[in-house]
Amino acid sequence: PALADALGLGPAYSGALISVYMVGVCAGVVLMTLPLQWRPGLWRAGPSLMRWSAVPNILGATLYCAVLFLAAADVPLHSLSGLPLAARAISGLGLGLSDQYRVVATVHLLASAERPVWQAQFAFAAMFG
Repeated sequence: PALADALGLGPAYSGALISVYMVGVCAGVVLMTLPLQWRPGLWRAGPSLMRWSAVPNILGATLYCAVLFLAAADVPLHSLSGLPLAARAISGLGLGLSDQYRVVATVHLLASAERPVWQAQFAFAAMFG
């Protein structure tokens, strides 16, 4: 709510920041699923895929952080209300890309008896951010 207040917007904008992030995650999942379906051996390029999926995460976080610093410095941000939304969508895209790769790689790299434990650990770790 503090960023929404700094932008002169209300709670609906704050909710939109969360929603647009999840839309970005969905887009990232789709964008990673398609190439993995078209080229089944692509999962072996893990380090490269993870580096590329980190780019939108870093870019989105950097943009969002820049807006927060501007808001903290009491810079008028009324004309920048779209930038935090774009930053959140871009960051969500990166998470969707990397998370979908993780799911596919888990299937290929772990024995089926170990997968439930690893998936539970991933879910538990995700709750802590």
